[in-house]
Formats: sequence, C-alpha cells, structure tokens
Amino acid sequence: MNLQVIGLGYDLAGIVVLGGFAIFRMVNEVAAQSGTYWDYNPELMKALSYARIDTTTGTVFLVMGFSLQIASLIGVTTNQWGICLLMGGLVLAVLLYLVWLRRVLSKWLIASARKRIKEEDEARERERVKRNAAEQGELGT
Repeated sequence: MNLQVIGLGYDLAGIVVLGGFAIFRMVNEVAAQSGTYWDYNPELMKALSYARIDTTTGTVFLVMGFSLQIASLIGVTTNQWGICLLMGGLVLAVLLYLVWLRRVLSKWLIASARKRIKEEDEARERERVKRNAAEQGELGT
C-alpha cells in the first residue's frame, strides 16, 4: 500500500463528510429548517453550525488526501509503520469527527450565535430607546 492509496482514503472520508449528512437529510428536517419562527430559527442555526463543521472537516480531509497523493507522485515513500500511522490517524480523525467534533462544537457554535443574536437585539433596543427619547425631546421644545 502506498501513499496514493492512503490519500484516496482521506479523500473519500472528505467527500463523505462534506456530502454524507446532506444527502441523507430527512424531509421533516428540511421543513423545520425552512420554517418561519419568532425571533430566529433554531433548526436553521443548528443546520448552519453542522454545515460549517462539515465543510471545515471535509476540506481538511481532502487537503490531506491530495497532499499524500502529491507526495507519492514526487517520490516520497514510507515504511510499514508510517502507513499504519497514517491509516490509524484517518480512523481516529473520522471517529473524533463523528463522536466529538460534530456534537460538541456544534453546541458551542449555537450558543455563541444565540449570544450574538441577544447582544444585537439589546443594542437595537438601546438604539430605539435613545431615538425615541431624542424624538420626544424634539417634540417637547
């Protein structure tokens, strides 16, 4: 097994990460994401968080795969331990993505987005109150 074959494995993982969850999305998930909600759409926020994680992770896998293929083409070789390390790294990275990255990081992204929405709403409310006070001051004079 050479680096080109391992690179193809990384590329395959990248393609699955980029498109796998989108391909198998259920109709009710799409309906929830496209619905209209008061304030913000939590399902859309979750889907966008997943998309950001999937895109970043899939791109990293693809870059790694292409890099390994290019390394093989320019003559870089490795021994059996290097191949085991690269294959183990791929398996570990895919498991880490499925078990931890997609779940934990998406929760952090959603909480961060909710905080930003709340801060923007509060800033708009302060601006509205300030504008109303200015208008009341103009009417009183």
